Amino acid sequence: MIAPKSCEHLNGTEDDSGIYQIQPGSRAFAAYCNFTETHHVKILFSGFTRIVHDAESEIQVSPCEDPLCYRRNITYEVPMSQIVALITASRHCRQFVKYRCRGSVLNPRYGGWKSRDGSNQHNWGGTSRTGWCACGETGRCLGFVLLIRNKCNCDQNFNSVTTADEGYLTNKALLPVTAVMFGDATAPGEAGWHTVGPLECWGRN
Repeated sequence: MIAPKSCEHLNGTEDDSGIYQIQPGSRAFAAYCNFTETHHVKILFSGFTRIVHDAESEIQVSPCEDPLCYRRNITYEVPMSQIVALITASRHCRQFVKYRCRGSVLNPRYGGWKSRDGSNQHNWGGTSRTGWCACGETGRCLGFVLLIRNKCNCDQNFNSVTTADEGYLTNKALLPVTAVMFGDATAPGEAGWHTVGPLECWGRN
């Protein structure tokens, strides 16, 4: 018997959240189906399919200074071929990312993430523009350079202030995140902490 393609195909109710067998590709695998939490997704849907990995808790960046010198690879509990099959079968997918920083910048030279094909990406959660973060889209980032507001909160680069940039990545062609990279974290007072959430997909494609 072939398992449903995704949690969306289970048509669960709020009492049904848990681990289910799904089969978007050639092989079935266990995934967590969330039928109760919407995460402010303002569309009708039957449930998130959530694919977890080994780096979801907040992790401190190891001290190093050069651009992208720190790298944390991300390993998923499901083979990449099956994750891609799930993404293809789903209308929407997203992944939460956050960088909490103190004197550690997040501009394109120093911070980024790797897409599933291994290419470096330098937009952060909440935008698709290279070198930008969510606060840059709304014009609410902390700090200015030559009277122009920063594109990320972390780019204010103050050792005395801890701030963060966060949001969802939503480009299905690039997801899931396979690594995150940072730098500028060695001088006294400099530090960074990253968080990468599980991959979440919903809707029938």
